[in-house]
Amino acid sequence: MCDRFGVSRSGFYNWEKRPKSKKPDRDKDLLRAIRRIHKGKRKSYGSPRVYKELRKQGVECSRKRVARIMRENGIKASVVGLYSIRPKKHDIYQQADNILGVVDKPKRPNQQWVADFTYLKTNQGWYYFSMILDRYSRKLVGWSFSKDRNTKFTKASLKMAIENEKPEKGLIFHTDQGSEYVAHKFQNTLKAASLVSSMSRKGKCLDNAMAESFFHTMKTEVIHHKKYKTMKSVKRDILSFIDFYNNDRLHSSLGYVSPREFLKQAA
Repeated sequence: MCDRFGVSRSGFYNWEKRPKSKKPDRDKDLLRAIRRIHKGKRKSYGSPRVYKELRKQGVECSRKRVARIMRENGIKASVVGLYSIRPKKHDIYQQADNILGVVDKPKRPNQQWVADFTYLKTNQGWYYFSMILDRYSRKLVGWSFSKDRNTKFTKASLKMAIENEKPEKGLIFHTDQGSEYVAHKFQNTLKAASLVSSMSRKGKCLDNAMAESFFHTMKTEVIHHKKYKTMKSVKRDILSFIDFYNNDRLHSSLGYVSPREFLKQAA
């Protein structure tokens, strides 16, 4: 074999006596740590977040090495493209200007909230989930579930957010132009709490990009991996995800910390 591969016999015996490299063993140890974190974070983390979590836990490694090991072992974030940008079908009268598009970013919690709702498919029929997100900390501050799509449903999440956070007067509350937000009953609730209504321009869903981003994350990490038989089961999974999202999930926009940790650091 030495003759066939052009290797000297002395070179072969020297290689055979040489101690094995520890790098494969170190890679195996790191792979186990990567799998543990990836599974523990709902398989939602790509290499940047896995790397940040490893470093937080005191594991010595490089970003490139983590990316290589994940790539070689087929470990990746469970995210797929979901949305395409389409103009709204219904021409709804715009009740408020897009204030969020012209103001500076918030400098403290509860200065600017964004809100939206989404459809959830179950064997029992459509189920609706409404949420409110603090633009400063990315924390979910209010949410509600309903079998019916109406103003009562969106008001429930607003009331929860107000009770939990007790915002000061003048908070900017941004939504799209859906009838559930344009309705007088909803707008009156905003006015009663001294909140300022802001709305996306017609057909411009990116005006509410943070809310869209949250739903994209939620659906790709939770909803689109399952088929739900009951409304109760999908509600249970979303409530679990909210707890994970607020208290544990690393957010790149926050410097790879959770909303809870970000607010703790900012206090």
